[in-house]
Amino acid sequence: MEIENLSVDTWDELVLNINDMFVSYPDYIFRGQSQEDWKIESSLTRLLRESELVRDFETFYKIHLSNFKLKLRGHGFDLKNMNDDEIWSIGQHHGLATPLIDWTSSPFVAGFFALTGKPKSQNSKRALWAFNLLDLERFRKKDKKLITRVEPLENNKRLLSQNGLFLKLPLNSDFESVIDKQPKQKWVSLYKITFPDEIIEQGIAALNLMNINYSSLYPDLQGACLSCNQVLRQYNYITDLQDKIE
Repeated sequence: MEIENLSVDTWDELVLNINDMFVSYPDYIFRGQSQEDWKIESSLTRLLRESELVRDFETFYKIHLSNFKLKLRGHGFDLKNMNDDEIWSIGQHHGLATPLIDWTSSPFVAGFFALTGKPKSQNSKRALWAFNLLDLERFRKKDKKLITRVEPLENNKRLLSQNGLFLKLPLNSDFESVIDKQPKQKWVSLYKITFPDEIIEQGIAALNLMNINYSSLYPDLQGACLSCNQVLRQYNYITDLQDKIE
């Protein structure tokens, strides 16, 4: 399956590419990353590798999940009627290292996370990824464990606000490598659009006009706090724009 890399230099170019490429093809899902050279891999894979626990990932997978189940006791979850993926999804948005990877049906929500993930990237480039979700079922026919779609039924307000879903990869694997090994097709299965740090301020301000901000994407106390912090960060940029108009 095809992987295509694109690069843009401005916010306007990024928006133009999103509109041109995906409005007519609504089957793509999106992920934003604040480091252009990061692989698309789960936080649990990264944690196990960084901890040098690479010899037996599956054992530590089971230990980690068991520990989390114990910690969830007394927090109001009906664990007996939840499968493991639903339990992983509880921890995904609260800092737990899990085998799940966040995606969204909105390229602009993904763009927000790419813009806000880190104040400055290592090589001054960030990435917006787009994956053709129809391809998931095509190659799952050959291997159902390759990539799993996870859409938990429990009331996850953040997941709903972000138009989100999870994809689950086998441990010690990354998304690009998995896709690259699939049979080649005429269509593009995975896009990677890179853009520079220089568009951060304009992008965040523009997304705020679309009601894409911390308050809308994190409908809780953390979102309210992060939103207030963001207003301060944007103050000089907004006032400079106003001075230019005046």
